[in-house]
Amino acid sequence: MRPAEQADRRLVRGARQRRHRPLGFEARVNGVIDPSGYIKGWALERLSRALSTAGAGDHRIDAGRDIRVRGSAAPGKPWRVGIHDPRTGLVRKIVEAHDLGIATSGGAPVMNPLTGRRQTGVGSVTVIGPDLGVADAYATAMYAMGPVLARRFAAEQAAAGPYQTLIVDQDGREVGTPGFAAYVGAEDRLAG
Repeated sequence: MRPAEQADRRLVRGARQRRHRPLGFEARVNGVIDPSGYIKGWALERLSRALSTAGAGDHRIDAGRDIRVRGSAAPGKPWRVGIHDPRTGLVRKIVEAHDLGIATSGGAPVMNPLTGRRQTGVGSVTVIGPDLGVADAYATAMYAMGPVLARRFAAEQAAAGPYQTLIVDQDGREVGTPGFAAYVGAEDRLAG
């Protein structure tokens, strides 16, 4: 087991003993909440809703690794969105959907607020679901949590609701929640 995973396991044990926060994770750093992991997704979600209200039911809004799709790319055709590895830029998966928020966090230094140290165990986290702001917040939080807590949190979110997750560790290994596969394009599933 790598040192980062050992530290994450200690955090899980400590959280169980303290029982004060879900998974022992705290969104505040030195008493201050940093909303940057939510704001971009939230803003794009609001823009998408405004476009729909104005009659633009078919649209795709892309701001870096946060993407909101509604309607169809062409009549009867879902939007196809490449999930890129932030470290290499290569497409890892292709997600197909008509109405979905897709947020990827990774590639940038993020501090784990529990340890005060830079998180290094996770390469990237992609979360998909009905609200891009929530997906963005979940992706950023899981990226900061480290691999053990992120996998546990992803499984809990997938079991409780519509948000599905793909986690890529520093070595390039993928772990996804069962519902994530339902959005992956057919050629991607065949390619393995």
